[in-house]
Amino acid sequence: MRQTPNPAKRGQRGKAKKIANKYKHQDEEDRALMEEILGVAAARQKAEAEAAAKAQREADAAAALERRRQAQERAKKQIAEHEEVRRLMLEEGVDLLDDAEAMELGPLDALVGTPLPGDEILEAIPICAPWNALGKVKYKAKLQPGQMKKGKAVKEIVERWKLAAGKKGVVDDKQEGCGPGRWR
Repeated sequence: MRQTPNPAKRGQRGKAKKIANKYKHQDEEDRALMEEILGVAAARQKAEAEAAAKAQREADAAAALERRRQAQERAKKQIAEHEEVRRLMLEEGVDLLDDAEAMELGPLDALVGTPLPGDEILEAIPICAPWNALGKVKYKAKLQPGQMKKGKAVKEIVERWKLAAGKKGVVDDKQEGCGPGRWR
């Protein structure tokens, strides 16, 4: 089945004939010279430069996205290895740190932001940090300015965590995500 091009609109065929007749003596050099004088060539070059710049920006963005993805994969792998070693040590009953190492690390290094299923939570320390920095912390809450007093808001959050801990299926056993502390 052969497709024929759409017929020209009224007046288009005559216009095309006039243009062909007007420029029949003009060769490529003359045409390029006239385009340069009229500024058509500059506009075309500018459009080509913009297209090339856009392609370069897209390529840079894709490369940056790939670098970020690879960095995230490396970080996930490192965290998974660390947590696996920690879990194995807890299962075997091996003390995680010697007394000398514990003294060197200090009290803040012993804190854990994401407890494992076998971990016993002894104490909780409230911290104030940017929300993005708390991405790996299991129990977190976002306090925003409003009518409620800070102390009352904190009590409400703690009560919600206690209620959620008592309900079956609310606290995830895999210890992934934010769990019950995801209230805003």
